[in-house]
Amino acid sequence: MQTRSEVKAFLSHLRLHYQFLILSGAFLSGAVFARGAFSSALLIQFLSVHILLFGGVTVYNSYWDKDTGPIGGLRAPPPLAFWTLPAAWMLQGIGFVAALRISAASALVYGASMFFFWLYSRPGTRWKGRPWLSLIAIGASTGTGGFLLGYLYDGRQAFTPAALAGAMGVTCLIVSLFPMSQVYQVEEDLGRRDMTFTARYGLAGVKRIYALLFPLGVVLLSGAMSLLDLRLGGTFLVLGTASGLGVWRVMRTLRMAPEEYGKVMGVKYVASGLFAVFLGIVLWMQWLGWIPGRR
Repeated sequence: MQTRSEVKAFLSHLRLHYQFLILSGAFLSGAVFARGAFSSALLIQFLSVHILLFGGVTVYNSYWDKDTGPIGGLRAPPPLAFWTLPAAWMLQGIGFVAALRISAASALVYGASMFFFWLYSRPGTRWKGRPWLSLIAIGASTGTGGFLLGYLYDGRQAFTPAALAGAMGVTCLIVSLFPMSQVYQVEEDLGRRDMTFTARYGLAGVKRIYALLFPLGVVLLSGAMSLLDLRLGGTFLVLGTASGLGVWRVMRTLRMAPEEYGKVMGVKYVASGLFAVFLGIVLWMQWLGWIPGRR
């Protein structure tokens, strides 16, 4: 029974619903800019990134955090057994091998993403407790890394101005929303002596970073999409702006309290989920040839 509960806790800390609904936008954006045909490589890379990489590093982070209050995707996180730490490493390693089988460039990006995740979580470096370094770690690993892993899903290595602008845009969007995820964790973060961005700058800082980076991300990503297809860029500009205003309305009502968990996660699931759905439709239209797609 004890082993079963430990395995159940490990699986819950993978937070796969969180990975697929909230973090998949970066990867899918990269796949859109890759403009490749649908293949098993896309599915393999997608599952590898979201289960083995993002899932593995999430367990790694949870192991060191030892949270008892709500965290992203888990309202009541269960404690993790000692064996879950090497298990988290194993998952990441399997994903690295899978990336290496695609291309050296894909493995390089995968390894860099792991490295930034480790810097973020690991005792000693613990960038999570350094406000600006934490944003760099999340932007590089989840944003830029996620985008490039989607872009390189079939071994493509040629980078275009549109892809680079798209990567920067996605990174800005992800970083703009990240501090909002900390508003319900401030007390527990400070209890571990983690001076997170939100703990350091408060709600004013959360709003300022969002007001700066989210519009910039929408402009960069819509501009990059316009280089693929003007209709695509224009559509995203409208939808991204509308989504951003909706998030801003919720953000203005926030307080730094654990009770904010449901509100924060709700807005993130809706905004990020709709973004993923939009990108999925774009990929489908590319594969059908309705918009510029296969290279």
